[in-house]
Amino acid sequence: MHTSLETRYPVNLTWLGLDGLPETKGIVEVLREWGEFRVATVRRRTRFRLDKCEERLHIVLGRLLAFVKIDEIIKLIRASEDQAAAKEALQKKYRFTERQAEDIVNLRLGQLTKLDGVKLNDERKALEAERKELKSLLGDEKELKKLVVKELGDDAKKYGDERRTLIKTAERAQIERTVVEEPLTVILSKKGWIRARTGHALDVTTLTFKEGDALGQTLECKTTDSVIVLAGSGKTFTVAAADVPSGRGDGVPVNTLVNAGSDAIVWMASGNPSLGCEAAAVRDRRAARAAQRRRRRPASRAAGRHRARRRGADRRKIARRLRHQAQEPRGRDARGEAAGRAHRQARAARQARRRGLPSRQVR
Repeated sequence: MHTSLETRYPVNLTWLGLDGLPETKGIVEVLREWGEFRVATVRRRTRFRLDKCEERLHIVLGRLLAFVKIDEIIKLIRASEDQAAAKEALQKKYRFTERQAEDIVNLRLGQLTKLDGVKLNDERKALEAERKELKSLLGDEKELKKLVVKELGDDAKKYGDERRTLIKTAERAQIERTVVEEPLTVILSKKGWIRARTGHALDVTTLTFKEGDALGQTLECKTTDSVIVLAGSGKTFTVAAADVPSGRGDGVPVNTLVNAGSDAIVWMASGNPSLGCEAAAVRDRRAARAAQRRRRRPASRAAGRHRARRRGADRRKIARRLRHQAQEPRGRDARGEAAGRAHRQARAARQARRRGLPSRQVR
């Protein structure tokens, strides 16, 4: 089964923005305006909930006050001529607001039980806590945006589905093909057109080129080799010799085979790139050994002169010792022993001079 690697389709990005006018906008601007719209929507919703909470809390507080003085309120309502008079009397005597007085007049007697009084007190506490939370949201822009983000995450978990397209790290594709090893001649024109002909010792006079173009270089290699091309900017590119088009045509531009861009191809060669790396490694090892040998030599001319002075002082010291021994009155055996010792010291001095070491006295 073959599927396309890329599919293109047009998208009309005309939107109604925050100003209410249609306009073509980019995806970044659309997301920014949508975020601002969502924050404004949550702010309006929070303000609406706060108004409803305060309205209900106002009613509950009036009912709690009426629950405390329920007997007096019932007598006042029964003594009134109609509901309007009862509401006016409640407002004057107990300082109820118009909304609270209307709710108390319309209240059913079945809602004045002791259990309902406990429920009203619990509802008052819950409403006060909710009002405090809503006011804190409206007073802090950061907390309001955090609420928007949290709601978006909850919606994604509730209504979102798993990704259907698998995303994973791309693996390098390995393509194996069999190439028969044959002699090949690669032809490069001056304008960067490349082609190949089978065999070696090609007669270049039979080659034809496009108008204004001419032969630039020919390269004899094999179909299993790699062709290395050099661009005018100094970059090199590698092309398999088997991938170079062959035939009687003019070939193809080298830039279609390598990502050389607008650089002109000025030279080509064949070989194994790994062998070039090995040669470079050999050169690096040789240079490292040469540097190590140079470090073993005297660090400067002053150090060399110092070593020479030490060797001269050693030689003068041995000469003085030999003259002193020759002047001592000794017998034949003593003179023979002194001569042997002097001979050994002279030999040790010569060996020390060869090795560049200070001489030692030999007994």
